[in-house]
This record gives sequence, C-alpha cells and structure tokens, in this order.
Amino acid sequence: MFKKTAQNGFLLVEILVSLLIISLTAVNITGLQKLIVEQNRDNVAHTEVIALANQKMNELLSYDNVARLDALVGVNLPTEEPGLTTFNLEWAVSSDLADGASIRTVTLQIKWDDSKGDEQTYLYSEKINLAQSRAIILESELQTNDVFYFNPKLEYKQNAFVIYNSELFESQKHFSAGSATPPETGSGDWESHGLITNSDLAALF
Repeated sequence: MFKKTAQNGFLLVEILVSLLIISLTAVNITGLQKLIVEQNRDNVAHTEVIALANQKMNELLSYDNVARLDALVGVNLPTEEPGLTTFNLEWAVSSDLADGASIRTVTLQIKWDDSKGDEQTYLYSEKINLAQSRAIILESELQTNDVFYFNPKLEYKQNAFVIYNSELFESQKHFSAGSATPPETGSGDWESHGLITNSDLAALF
C-alpha cells in the first residue's frame, strides 16, 4: 500500500517500485501471448500436415499403373506452404508379393520446423491398389458410391464405412468432425472387413 503525505505525495522509491511491478507484469503478458501464438501455429501445422498427406495420397489414385508408383522411390517433392509453415515431402514405395503384383505400400514422409525451430516428422503409409478391376469392385460389387477414403476432418456416425490402407473399415462409435483417429486393424474404434478386393464385401451394402 502506498504511503502518502500531505506535503510530498508518493515517495520516489514507491513510484519506482510501482513502475517495476508494471514492467514485470507487461513482460509476463507479452511472454504469455508469444507462447499462445507459437502453440496455435504448431496446432495449425499439425492440422495442415494431415490434410496435405491425405491430398497427396488421393492424387496417387489417378495413376494408371504401378510403374508410376515405383518411380516415386526417393522422390523429394517441391516444398508445400499451405499456411505459415513450409513442409518438405519425400516418398517411399515397397511391395509385398503376398499383397499382389498391383499393390504397393506407399509411405509419405513430411518434415517441418515447429515454432521453436525443432524438426518434426509425420509419416503416412497406405496400400495403393492399381488393379484394373479395382474401380469395378468399388462400384459394382460394393453396390455403392458412398464409400470414401478416410478423412480425419469429417464426422463419422456409428457404422459408417471408410476405406483406409486399402481395407474397408466400419466405425464402432460416433466421431465428431476432427476427432476421428485413423482406422487400424485391431482397433476398438474401427472394425476391419478386409481388403477392398474382396467381392464378398458387396453383401454389406
């Protein structure tokens, strides 16, 4: 509490202490604001990287043969800047004879620097099936055009179907927009019905 006299008013030392307190408060507020801005930037970057990975994977579906997929091995894509963050992308492609000659496991590695300058890495892997019969299976054997590739930004009701990693998954609960986790075999949130090349899947629709 300030000491005040009728003649001299506030003492100089009290004024200096008050200014010091105000300065420290301002510094703390500025530091907190900077921290909030950096955290928001990192959150936006994580959202952008997931959307970017889905976009690039969907672009591969326009390829007409596996040779084009194989040509992606070690390819560094031009940097992407959907917002304030610069992303560096690199492809990796592998094959497994057990999956079939037309199926490749494609992995997209995305790197960027967070607000503190630390390098972050996001890996997105999916099986791509470029068999000529694939489009026929999805349209005629599944008897529906309403099954889309998994998108974490969308809302999914319970028992909704999505395609992920070349498998058909059915949600076991309701996911609000942005809360869905990627389907994985054995996950309690999603039930796998196997590879989309299975003609028996038509019975589900």
